[in-house]
Parts: sequence; C-alpha cells; structure tokens
Amino acid sequence: MSKSFHVFHSPLEIAGQMGMLVGGLRKYGHMAVGYNMFINYLRYSNHIINTYLDNIKESYELIKAGYPIMHFHFGTTLDRNLYDLPTYAAEGKKMVMHHWGNDVRIAGLAKTFSPYLTDPCNPWSDAEMVQRLQYMSAYIPTAIIQDHELMPYVKPYYKHVFVLPLAFPVQTTVPVYPLRSNSVPMIVHAPTQPSFKGTAIIEAALQSLWSQGYSFTYYKIENMSHDQALQLYHQADIVIDQILVGTYGLFSVEAMALGKPVVCHIRDDLRSTYPGDLPIVSANPANLQEALVPLITDAAKREKLGKRGRKYAEEVHDISKVIPKLVDIYKVVENS
Repeated sequence: MSKSFHVFHSPLEIAGQMGMLVGGLRKYGHMAVGYNMFINYLRYSNHIINTYLDNIKESYELIKAGYPIMHFHFGTTLDRNLYDLPTYAAEGKKMVMHHWGNDVRIAGLAKTFSPYLTDPCNPWSDAEMVQRLQYMSAYIPTAIIQDHELMPYVKPYYKHVFVLPLAFPVQTTVPVYPLRSNSVPMIVHAPTQPSFKGTAIIEAALQSLWSQGYSFTYYKIENMSHDQALQLYHQADIVIDQILVGTYGLFSVEAMALGKPVVCHIRDDLRSTYPGDLPIVSANPANLQEALVPLITDAAKREKLGKRGRKYAEEVHDISKVIPKLVDIYKVVENS
C-alpha cells in the first residue's frame, strides 16, 4: 500500500487550486486540509476553509500534531513577514512553497521575458520580492510552479523546483462544444486583473473587428462568483484569456475542459515546454485581430479546436493526472 501523506495547505487560495489539490489528495487516500485567508468575490469554497489568520493561529497546535507537511501558496506563510519559518524548521516540519506568478514575477526580469507585460500586478516591489525569495528558500528547499514561464524567477533560489500543471475536474465537466450552425459566435473574456490580461487592448481589437463588419457578440465576465461565471463559459464560442504574459492560466484550462477554443499569448520559447500539442491559438497585441478572424468566420474550426482542447485538458490537467505528480513531489519534500 502506498504511503498516505498528511498535508496542511495555506494561506491563500489562488484560482481554486488549493481546493482542487486538497480535494484530489483526499480522493486518493491522503489527509489534507486547506485554509484560505483571501476571500474575494470569486468565492472559491470547495474543500477549503475560508477563515482569518488569527483563527488559524489558534488551531496551530492541532495542525502541528496532525500535519508534518506544510504546503504554502503564493509566497506567503501564516506570518505575512515569514517570521514563522524558523519555528516550523525547528519543529521538523517539511515545507514546500507553491508560487503562482505575481508573487515571484520580478518586474525587472519580466521586461525581458514578457515584453508585452507592462503591469505585473505584483504585491511587493522587486527588492522585497528578492528578499522574500532569499529568506523563504533558506528554510524551504522545494518550490512548485505551474509551468516553465516562472522558472527563471525561482530557479536561482530553490534546491528543487517542480512543475505541476494546473488541476481541474475535467472528467466530471461536461463539454459544450461550439455549434457549427452558429454564424454569430459569442466571445468571452474574464479579466480578474484587466491590466495584467490586456483587457483594454483586447476590447480595442474587438471594436476594430466590429467596425470591419465581422459578426460576433462579446461578454466581459467580472464581479461575479466563479460558479456564476462558469454558467456563462458554457455559452461561449471563443474564449480569450490573456495576451501579455506569455502563458495560460486556469481560465484557459476551464475553457478547454468545456470544449471551447482558446486564444491566449503563448511565448514561442515556452511552447515546447508544455506536454503534448498545446491547442491554444497564440495571440499578442500585434496580431490579435489576425488570430481572431479565422475563429470568428469558421465555425468548423472552432469546433475542431474545442475538441482538441478538451482532449488536452483530459490528458494534462485532470485531477487524476495532477495528484500523482504532487504525491511524487511530497516524497522529495519528505526527504529534503
């Protein structure tokens, strides 16, 4: 029988991923809990406890006794200044830090790697980010990132860096492929951070296409719960994620799981690092209109890309594919 891990996840839920991982670990026989201190309008709640820092601290003695592995998210621990790390190390805790993007995407480096990205939406200055990475990695030897886009930002600091694809319940998600009979496709964009996703540029491109006579509708999804947004994703014929940073996020994964064609900026140097044949249509500010026209005008192409995306999501992002990789990472963490 394989080993059962006991893992404590905290303190920030990012795009529903903490809940996905906690739920997946439980499904496969591991003991996992997730505490989220960042409660916003998206209202992620699956398999996690939305609470406040003081409540977690009050429960720490129970956490300490029951969970030898601490899986932190977004470059943060139970102390915003990271001053708790020496205590966990002294207690023999095994720790892993899961970085998600804005917590490590140093603006000075991002200008080189992602030149379209002018606003990284970082919570700290570059100097603070470097200091935090240096301090965290002194106590936490292992980091997780979602793909190779973040590798240059974290590789200089951690002993081990693992790539773990975004997790989504693809198998239990019923695809709704674009209809070939629809001559006026619906384009959907969900800008949680408009300046980061390039929303103004996207909407200017769509306005230009309208003025050129192309027929489509557009829906911008914002300020609604994730469950409400999912209902609108079902109706989409084309999904635009982001056009600046050069990689794809959970919105793309959800769209592929639903069988929708996805438009998103994928950096040329990163495409070969993704497993399999990534079916996302890459577009940046310079060629967005050119990339959209074939999708707007060709319903068969939309359906074909939707089916390819669904297959890719099944093979790469389904929870059943991600959790075994996470368990393998915990084996390294346990022995670090």
